[in-house]
Amino acid sequence: MGQDALQFGKNLANNQSIQFMVADMASEIEALRSLVYRTAWLVDNGRPFTKEAGMCKLLGSEIASRCIDRALQIHGALGFTRDGWVERGWRDSRINEIFEGTNEIQRIVIASELFQEIGVRIRP
Repeated sequence: MGQDALQFGKNLANNQSIQFMVADMASEIEALRSLVYRTAWLVDNGRPFTKEAGMCKLLGSEIASRCIDRALQIHGALGFTRDGWVERGWRDSRINEIFEGTNEIQRIVIASELFQEIGVRIRP
């Protein structure tokens, strides 16, 4: 979306629903960034990080999908054209939920680590 993106002759940035979507995207991305930095800190300091790495993979893929869905909504039909970056982002975001361990597997890893922290053993 460029600085002068217009819809019905009005700047898209002046549309409150667009503002809400952009604010939600920025908030989710910033929360994920904090989790990534915390996970990197754990790695750098030789601490266990399996749970946090799983959370980064899970949230990262889901936030990417939500953000690109919002971008498609903002761009409308132009978001689906093969010439634009939004359509490519949509295809790329979907694969992130599948490779490097599906999101369901990441949830199992996270839950196992959480239960292990409180001394509950999960049967394999």
